[in-house]
Amino acid sequence: MGLNPKIYDPIVRESDNLEELLANVDTIVISTPHNVFKELNWEKIINRLKPPKLVIDGRNFFEKPPEGAKFYGIGRGDIN
Repeated sequence: MGLNPKIYDPIVRESDNLEELLANVDTIVISTPHNVFKELNWEKIINRLKPPKLVIDGRNFFEKPPEGAKFYGIGRGDIN
């Protein structure tokens, strides 16, 4: 088992389609507070995650975590 990281930053892009980039991954780490993340359909993205369906929020981006995934907010801990 190995890692296959996919990176997205609205300023430095690896992919123009963020929702496609996030398809079939098991973990999402948010480390930048860009507004583009607020515009995403998080329900759709979470439904496409593979187990363990983990979202790590390093910027306290979410006030309420998206449902359907294990959520960990840096500085807030597990808030599911």
